[in-house]
Amino acid sequence: MSAMSVKVHKANLGEDIKYALVARAIQYGTESGAQPEEPFIQEFVVPAGTNEVKRIECPAGHYRIEVLLPSGDVVNQDVVVSPGEEANVDLNTGGSPQNWLSWQTLAGIVPSKASLQSAATATVDWVKRVAEDKGVELPSLEQIKSSPAFEAVTNAVVGQILEVSDPRASRLAGLVKDVVGAGKVTWNDLTKAVGTLSEDTTEGALLQYADRAETSLVADLHLREVGRPADLEEFWKRLGRSSAPIAREGRLLRTNYALSEDSSFYHWRVDATRRSAHFNRWAVVRHEFGIEIARLPFPWGAPKRHAKPISIEVLVDRRATYRPVRTTVTVADAEMGGLLSYMTAGSVAAGRLILHELVNNGMIESALLSKQTNPLAACAAGYCAIAISDEAIFEKWKPWIQNLMTRFPGIPDGAVIFAKRMLQTADDEKQLHIAKRAFMTAFRRGLPFFAAGVQHLQDGLFTFSGEDPEVERMYRSILKVTTRLDPGQPFTVLRYPKGKSA
Repeated sequence: MSAMSVKVHKANLGEDIKYALVARAIQYGTESGAQPEEPFIQEFVVPAGTNEVKRIECPAGHYRIEVLLPSGDVVNQDVVVSPGEEANVDLNTGGSPQNWLSWQTLAGIVPSKASLQSAATATVDWVKRVAEDKGVELPSLEQIKSSPAFEAVTNAVVGQILEVSDPRASRLAGLVKDVVGAGKVTWNDLTKAVGTLSEDTTEGALLQYADRAETSLVADLHLREVGRPADLEEFWKRLGRSSAPIAREGRLLRTNYALSEDSSFYHWRVDATRRSAHFNRWAVVRHEFGIEIARLPFPWGAPKRHAKPISIEVLVDRRATYRPVRTTVTVADAEMGGLLSYMTAGSVAAGRLILHELVNNGMIESALLSKQTNPLAACAAGYCAIAISDEAIFEKWKPWIQNLMTRFPGIPDGAVIFAKRMLQTADDEKQLHIAKRAFMTAFRRGLPFFAAGVQHLQDGLFTFSGEDPEVERMYRSILKVTTRLDPGQPFTVLRYPKGKSA
């Protein structure tokens, strides 16, 4: 039987991710190149890193291998598989802007190096066409790629290219032409021109836009440990109004962390596997636009077979494109990293094959049964199973759902998953009552670690709010918190803009 060995090259992950990305092999030609009557098509999970490969047996022929990245981008490669032989397929995700951004690039939080290069080249080529190749001096590619305004400008340029067939006829082109006569188009000229596309085109607004676009945001991180509040209902209400219950209370930790930074990002790395840690660690990020607080998935169990300790990575995007500022949390876990990456990108359905691999290989059960338990990883899998409504997974995992709630009272998510699943399958009043009590239990345990948990908790409380005054009070207490939630990432991050009770 012929076969192909597929690998997605991704350096600087620390450890290869065995179940990383979803791929598809599509046969478009037979061994001779003719169109196949019944083409071979198969979806499968491929590793990412530098060593691991996935072997797929297939008929000889001509194939296209497509890999769907969590960002939504697709990388592909054509390959010819000869009879009785094994073809090698080595795809590349495009590299990372910095070595320390590999996990964020894989998850689609940060654009790949290849994407940056392509966007910068397109911008320069566009300005050349607008300037009609009159020898005008242009900003360099390196200057463009290192600017905090990079995406703000290149996105605007791409938008103009798509808007009109002749780039010289666009509104932005007319603004750029105004400075061509001076024989030089600076990056500042481009940022100011993009600023004029906004509604506020006063001179002060344009100067502020250009200054902000060229100035990197300054932010700082503090880690805090906040114990369980005595009054959870009051805690939810206060958290809806202000970041103070986390940002100003509890204990400031002097935990060591590694900081990497450039003009576009702050990147903090914290060891996630400290056994002395309790489930009550928070990251507090302060910057000129306000405060963001993130419930850190602490501790995140690391099986002994891992080559390196697992880390929690907190990233602050300093680029001008992202206002308000966005803080993201990533767990660099070689076992769960693939599933978490698709959760980060909001494409859980696309990662369903990874979830199947994790369940079928016993990794979720081992997260709860082994001596080094990792209930937070099990919660991630539970939320994914809920999102894709996979009954087969729940049937296999059924014995452990209640354990996740009862064995780990410090994790609200276990109760949320149990309650949500009970609500989905309830066929009598007794089961509905059990679901309601589980949602109430989750509320009393505090803010879930996962953004999906906050949303499911709100929905569950709303479901029963009309029949129970206590549940209605809980529902109203959580409402203002969910408006501060960033739903576009797996872990819970709340945002408090400056001047709005930050």
